[in-house]
Amino acid sequence: RRPDLRIIARAEDRGHAHALVHAGADEVLREVFDSSVRAGRHVLECLGFDAEALDDAERAFAHHERSAMAELAALWRPDLPLHENEPYLSRA
Repeated sequence: RRPDLRIIARAEDRGHAHALVHAGADEVLREVFDSSVRAGRHVLECLGFDAEALDDAERAFAHHERSAMAELAALWRPDLPLHENEPYLSRA
């Protein structure tokens, strides 16, 4: 009804994220993903890694993961159990 609205949704996990994409969400933020990236970065900071290098690595990883999620969302089929979805499993 409102094509002018941008829908940003919060997902609990990958499956939920795929369902939200298929339901029409423009952007999906995954709780576990974001907290995992923050936790990983914190561990590397505690180990003494350079903050600038971590900024670059964090951006690259997040970009790669979001691209992969978009590809997987296109292959995800809600009508098919995941273990039977060969294209999805092959890409994953």
